[in-house]
Amino acid sequence: MKTRHDHKGHPTPIMTAFLFSLLFAALPMQVWSSPLVTARYKEMKGREIIIAISITDPPPSTIIVLQNVTPQVAVIQSQPATKSVNSSKGEIKWLLSDVTPGEFTLHLTLERPISLTEMSGEIRYREPNGRMVSKPISKQ
Repeated sequence: MKTRHDHKGHPTPIMTAFLFSLLFAALPMQVWSSPLVTARYKEMKGREIIIAISITDPPPSTIIVLQNVTPQVAVIQSQPATKSVNSSKGEIKWLLSDVTPGEFTLHLTLERPISLTEMSGEIRYREPNGRMVSKPISKQ
């Protein structure tokens, strides 16, 4: 089988473009697209924690936010309301549905201040292709 090459034996620009298009078509969309949802700790003042969640279009149908704090620290208030709180394990969970593109914030008030090193969190959501994504909440 004969392939198209220039007079020096190199593939033609059309053949090169075709090969690159095959390569990019074979890569998963997540490799070169931005995530649908990201989250970061926006502010921490005393007992107050604010988590900023950025949502792109189209938004996922549901976002799960998991926040881990020092065990035995009680939640005084949360906006929006939490789905569940397990103070003995330090686990806080939200289920956010009917979200729209843009920035969304979670406000959490604990019974006592904790440091950034005493907490961690993650977000989970399902992409349009059905793949479940789990990402840590950024501390930057």
